[in-house]
Amino acid sequence: MGVLVGVFFLFFVPLLILSEKQEIIMESYVLTKTAYLVEHIRSNGYVSKEMYEQYTKQLAFTGYLYEIEMEHQQVVYDLEEASQSYVKRYENNYEEDIQEVLFHGIGRYEMKRGDFFFIKVTSKTKGIGDKMRSYFLLPIQRMPAIQVELGGMIRDETTGL
Repeated sequence: MGVLVGVFFLFFVPLLILSEKQEIIMESYVLTKTAYLVEHIRSNGYVSKEMYEQYTKQLAFTGYLYEIEMEHQQVVYDLEEASQSYVKRYENNYEEDIQEVLFHGIGRYEMKRGDFFFIKVTSKTKGIGDKMRSYFLLPIQRMPAIQVELGGMIRDETTGL
């Protein structure tokens, strides 16, 4: 029994630690690529089909499958008739709306200064560490191996509008 426990700690624990580190490295890579895309979008005020395809190719390099959710919050001003003043509100466009413009429309989704853009990336693939934990340890339900959320206000610095 002692030999089995020793073998477990000698081989499987280091593998588990290495797999955890690999997931941390992959999450760092996804975070870096996502931050670059988001800053480019916020600076330029648009997302193009080419930008999105290049981003998904970079994520595919990791070997994981991802769910990508984009959200655009557009500032809209409505006239309130009773007080004759304008009320600020946000209209949201989600992944389906943005992809419709990118892949079935003009290939470029435009945003205005002051709007907000957010992107959330979640891995759908279980990492090696999750698989090892489920085989050898208690099958605990965990967060996805990689989860990144970034976004912010559109600055549109290139056109100055």
